[in-house]
Amino acid sequence: MATAVYYPDEPLQEGEIRLIRLLAGEWTTSIQCHLFRADTETLQYRALSYVWGSQRVTRPVLVNGVICQLTFNLESALRHLREKYKDGLVLWVDALCINQDDVKERTQQVQLMGQIYQSCQEVIVYLGDRLESAARPPAVISFDPDTPPKLEVLDIHHKFHSQREVSVCQVFEFLHRLSHDYHLDSTAVFSRNGEKGSDEWNANFDTNRIKLFEALRRLMYPPFTPFWNRIWVVQELVFAPQIIVVHGTISAPWSMFARAASSYINHSLACCSRTATQLPRDQMKVLIDCSHRILDIEKLRDRKDLNYKSITKTDALQSDRDRSLLALLCKFRDRKASDPRDKVYALLSMVQVPEGEPHMAPDYSLSEVDVFRKATLEAIYGSKSLRVFSTELGRKFRDDLPSWVPDWGAPGGHTYSIRAEAAELYDACPGTAVTRDVVREEAPCQLSVQGVRIAMVEHVDVLMLGDDADACRDTLRRWWDHVPFEDGNYFWRIICADVVHARHPGVKVRRTIYDDELSFITWAQLSKRSPFKESCKGSFESQKNDHMWSDAARAWREVLLLWPDMVRSDLLSLSRWFCRCVIPHSYIANLQELTQRVRKLLRFTSPCVYSEDQLLHSSGDTRQDAPWKEFRGLIWNRLIQTYGPEVKLDPRPRENLVSTIDHTIMAATLSRRLIRTGNGYIGLGPAATMVGDEVFILRGGKTPFVLRRSRRDLVYEVVGDCYMQGLMYGEGREGIEPEDGWENIVLI
Repeated sequence: MATAVYYPDEPLQEGEIRLIRLLAGEWTTSIQCHLFRADTETLQYRALSYVWGSQRVTRPVLVNGVICQLTFNLESALRHLREKYKDGLVLWVDALCINQDDVKERTQQVQLMGQIYQSCQEVIVYLGDRLESAARPPAVISFDPDTPPKLEVLDIHHKFHSQREVSVCQVFEFLHRLSHDYHLDSTAVFSRNGEKGSDEWNANFDTNRIKLFEALRRLMYPPFTPFWNRIWVVQELVFAPQIIVVHGTISAPWSMFARAASSYINHSLACCSRTATQLPRDQMKVLIDCSHRILDIEKLRDRKDLNYKSITKTDALQSDRDRSLLALLCKFRDRKASDPRDKVYALLSMVQVPEGEPHMAPDYSLSEVDVFRKATLEAIYGSKSLRVFSTELGRKFRDDLPSWVPDWGAPGGHTYSIRAEAAELYDACPGTAVTRDVVREEAPCQLSVQGVRIAMVEHVDVLMLGDDADACRDTLRRWWDHVPFEDGNYFWRIICADVVHARHPGVKVRRTIYDDELSFITWAQLSKRSPFKESCKGSFESQKNDHMWSDAARAWREVLLLWPDMVRSDLLSLSRWFCRCVIPHSYIANLQELTQRVRKLLRFTSPCVYSEDQLLHSSGDTRQDAPWKEFRGLIWNRLIQTYGPEVKLDPRPRENLVSTIDHTIMAATLSRRLIRTGNGYIGLGPAATMVGDEVFILRGGKTPFVLRRSRRDLVYEVVGDCYMQGLMYGEGREGIEPEDGWENIVLI
């Protein structure tokens, strides 16, 4: 707060809080409020959720008759709320109701924050306003989400876009319409349709829509509206019984925002997917990001109200995982706090603590290092695993933390968040829950764990930098050149870390399946990021490139290269069609190459009823009278035996997955290096991996880890988690019995 509020009374007692009564007044008169003591159970009050704003820009406010300087944003909030609530209101406001200079009181009140917001009548979210000064009060406008939009789309957009700029009110109206679960093409925002938009709207369709989405971006994006970047917001909204969102004197219930976000995501993923993708990419991104920013909080509000007696065990476990300290720290790591310790403390009241485990509590007498260290230990014991080591351990903005403690004050990276989600699919050390006996702090900043040394890193390749297609292609080519021939058929799994990340929001990451190989071979032919594009569609591959794929995948590819239009033909006339089209319509112009590909298909169908002489002339040319239809049927049956009856020869659906595979590969490889151990394991390691580092399986770890030995025996630094082909699903523990083969090592 800019200037300290005077607190003449005795310190607050346990369970006691302060409240302010905002006194009525005219728009331009000074703000006056009365500060008094109360408890959360005897008086109805509202709680304010807002951003303090810069402490250098202040305005005077009378508190109990004494002039105090409040930040501009807080004074603005009180002024607009006084205009909206003409009869005054009782509020809890952290900057006024907590003595910020009293460490003991601040610690005590922060521990009560969850209860304060849970016990209030309503939480008022104040997003700000765009009026720095105004002689007359702005109009008070409230939206009711249960009332259908009063105006037809035609009238709405005529009203919206006859103005010079799109206002916040118009954005609220747009969200109001979305909240009623209409199909996206029912509004002119998504469809250039004369029947749905006014003449003025249609005449300036692109410009008007740009204005609307720019207004939405400014309302929902930091830094334009810093509220959405604030860590304390999460707790304040999750515990609120009711929420009203206010911008200036325009307001709507939170439920309208939540319904709008849910409706857009659901429609854009299903019935209205084509309409959604017609938006320009930057506008679609605004809607997606805004929707997920809202739904991240709404899902926690839903979890808070779960009746554990009426849900399945799986749902209960998922709820506990979503409400674990580790999950919350990772999900909201990009949020900001003026005090780095609050990046942890602001989440503690929402944590679902396992039975029998102690609960970490806010304590402002602790240093930032101690808070981050305790939060890491809480994450380990709360999850009964070393999942926390799969976060961005190397992303530190300070050098006073142990290697095993993340810098919770640093912002997170989107790629790392996606990668942490994928780590849940691995189980490098199955059946080994972490207990306080297995993982314990030997001394401050020294963590004792149990592990099995797998091998030493002997090769470290170039780092995957950035998201540029050319750079990605060049890096993958370098990696491929250094992959031993015998490991070539694992390469496609390595560069995606054996998972597929759907690019479209709402679809979870999953493990690869055998059929995915066909999508990756399509990616290899078509993606700008693929270093194999030319060899797949032109000159004959090298033996090593060919070794990347299974026999079945190569057969599938050969059929498409020899007869690229076959999937569009009438299968009943394939025999005649094959003879007519095999050479003129093939991707393969070189006769020698054509002959070799046909021979490959013969080997794939071996033992085969057809001989090479039945299909090819001695010159290598194809026979016109060959049983091509039957040969194709034989190939097809073998593909079905390999991939299952659902396999499709038509490559077009897989062509649509090229961007998904691009996204998957970048999620797995960005800021990673290809690494290889002395005993032949190969995979993806942290950016900081060096030759001489060691790969370990740690008890309770979901993945293997790269550790760096210190000068002392069995003392290591954590470099980070890694993906190692052949070690992700318990293979590294084979033959190791309980209590046998584990080493006690110390992490520093």
